[in-house]
Amino acid sequence: MDRPSWFLNEWYWRQVCGQIVKCADDLLAGRVGVIAASQILFPLLLEVRATDDPDFVTFTGIYDESDALPVGPERERWSDAALAREDPKIAQYEAQCRNVALSAARKLKEKYAVV
Repeated sequence: MDRPSWFLNEWYWRQVCGQIVKCADDLLAGRVGVIAASQILFPLLLEVRATDDPDFVTFTGIYDESDALPVGPERERWSDAALAREDPKIAQYEAQCRNVALSAARKLKEKYAVV
């Protein structure tokens, strides 16, 4: 994707696009889950002002709907009993969102590839 005129720093634009593409790659390769990908992509979509992009909207919805679930470093603050209770919910939600998230990730990877 070409840098928009409002994004003044070319180097930073490439950095942000690279982070978007890496996250999409990681999700597609199974190195990161759907919820974790949404947590990574949410601040990046704000950086590129893509709040109306349907593919980012997909991840915004996932982010909003899963914000109470213990994913990532936050898990360290939860007890084993609570994690045992929440892990089936996480697995179910990830399975429910997986196909739409993978489709959106493919499109984001294509859109934000910097040549």
